[in-house]
Amino acid sequence: MNAPLDARTEPTSPRAASARLRSLGPVGQWLRDPQVRTIRQPIDAEWDYGRHTSRAGVGFNPVRAEVHIAQNSLVARWLDGEHDLRALNVRDQFVRELMFCVHDYLHAWASLQINELAPALGFGTATLSPEGLETQAWALLVTEAVAVVGLDYWWLSRIDLRAELDIGSTFRQLTISYREEDAPEFRRAWPEFDAQRPEFLRALGEFYCHGRFQGFDLQDVSRSPALLRWLEHELSYGEVQRRYIREWLCHLGGLPAPSREAAGEPVACDADWQREVLDELGRRLWAKIVGGEARLSRAPIDAAKTWRAPLAGGPQGSSGSSGSSGMAQPIDARFINLAAFPDPDAAIAERGLAPASRLHWFDQRLRLCSFAGNPELLGLLPGLRASLDEDEGALARWVFAKIPRVEATPVSRLSFPPTRDLFFPK
Repeated sequence: MNAPLDARTEPTSPRAASARLRSLGPVGQWLRDPQVRTIRQPIDAEWDYGRHTSRAGVGFNPVRAEVHIAQNSLVARWLDGEHDLRALNVRDQFVRELMFCVHDYLHAWASLQINELAPALGFGTATLSPEGLETQAWALLVTEAVAVVGLDYWWLSRIDLRAELDIGSTFRQLTISYREEDAPEFRRAWPEFDAQRPEFLRALGEFYCHGRFQGFDLQDVSRSPALLRWLEHELSYGEVQRRYIREWLCHLGGLPAPSREAAGEPVACDADWQREVLDELGRRLWAKIVGGEARLSRAPIDAAKTWRAPLAGGPQGSSGSSGSSGMAQPIDARFINLAAFPDPDAAIAERGLAPASRLHWFDQRLRLCSFAGNPELLGLLPGLRASLDEDEGALARWVFAKIPRVEATPVSRLSFPPTRDLFFPK
């Protein structure tokens, strides 16, 4: 029987839900953290919301301590004062987008902490060489583990956003399927399993590095579909992250790209100093997510000194051009932000486009077009996308050159110019 109307819980007002969200856990920490910048990209997010791009994303770069959003995104509108979360959250798009921002924020926070805990590593600034690449890859994997553990394992798996915000959200997890109610099933195989402790960060971080999770074996996995689903996802996730990270670091360093097989190989993580960093990071992350501690790093990041891909051939310095007089390298749209170029079409014409990045170029270039002003473009998209390999993107470039670009938000609100070196693969 339905409860009497006067006995039902009063719905949360839109303004109250918005205010609650601004102070909620790592969301509030992101908004208040003075060491992490939020950068608005001059792109149109409506292409993503309408599912006209093959992959959503504005790019990220954790070593610069930045979170990137589209200037007209749902999150940007909320930050600018739109309070009705139900109106913003059609199909849970707003909540999902916001959680990606928090995920990227935790990446950035981890980079700051690593710089404090392991200054000799020069994370984000040291010259990228074949000899030093693996320790930098390890550090980037650690930031991924921090983002996943902090947001998904220690926060989202323990709260109910529907109850917290009262906006009808069905969103539960961002990158994993794990919920804390799964733990008893996993303890059947490994009685000591406990994701809710600081030591779990090292366990998952090392799993991402080498694909072995101490405590579980093949027989355990075969006897539990829940355990199989979880470990299969995390195993695949770790391998994909290793591959992407090595490819990105080689791009940033002007080094030869590794083969797909070599890029997915395990990353060394067994040095004493690496374990010590992970253990301390686990304690700090636990204090941050579970204890609400707003810990700042004693080693803030100067974004101007972080890695930048060389504009010409040859190895890079820590933050700029290699100084080489070689030919300009093709633009790789998996790792270069087109929005950072005054004229991206001219840049492509001058330097060319890396063939492996054509789909990323297409999506990026599409976001530079104003969605509202170009409805006729919608019918052309399937054919343009299909033509990329046939004509190396010539037809798409010709069409995009005819379409007006998004007008950038005034600099006073953008605060920072678009970052050139961003990571786009998802």
